[in-house]
Amino acid sequence: MNSKLENYIGFMSFISKAIGPDYELYLLDTRGVKYKKISLEYGEISDKNLGDDLPPAIKSTLAMKEYEHTDYIVNRTTYSKTGKALRTSMYFIKSDKGDLEGIMCINFDDSRYEELGKQIMYLCHPDEYIEERISSVQEIDNVEEGLEYINQGEKLTMEDSIMSMIDVEIKAALIPVERLTPDEKVQIVKNLDSKGFFMLKGAVSILSNVLDMSQASVYRYINMARDER
Repeated sequence: MNSKLENYIGFMSFISKAIGPDYELYLLDTRGVKYKKISLEYGEISDKNLGDDLPPAIKSTLAMKEYEHTDYIVNRTTYSKTGKALRTSMYFIKSDKGDLEGIMCINFDDSRYEELGKQIMYLCHPDEYIEERISSVQEIDNVEEGLEYINQGEKLTMEDSIMSMIDVEIKAALIPVERLTPDEKVQIVKNLDSKGFFMLKGAVSILSNVLDMSQASVYRYINMARDER
């Protein structure tokens, strides 16, 4: 390991102690054929271990080569193995020539603050109202639960589930697909991305067919939607 990545290991340890246990930090070495995590702090937040496979968000970022156009990504919604929503930020570590050497990733778990917010809401609303409101939001809080909500108990294939998620967004737009403007398509992509849609295998290909656009255009719209956050 070169000194640049070694320095980030020490820096991560410092940052982790400074910001506390609600933040998971890990360092990914992207040199060579097989990428690997070389440092991890508070991995229990997303149930990670150093030897685990790369999370879908990292795989997507690497596949789309987002690091070629920016030095970092901030405040992206991702999900843990258990479906917990996390706020994820990534810093791309590059060589002097601009080659990607590593990624420092920070995942923020807001569940403690969400619970505190619920307790505050209980102070000003009847318990029954809050419980109904919370349960309705949680039904579509992550990809797996969202698919269960959409499927309504039916056993659907992954393609069926992907199509169901797309159909929900198109119906919400209240405009036929053939009349959607580029801005309206970007909004659909943004809405789907916020639900973890692009972590699903084959999602980009299916969406490109539905919206009658190339996969390259879908990836471009994803970047445009994320830049607006």
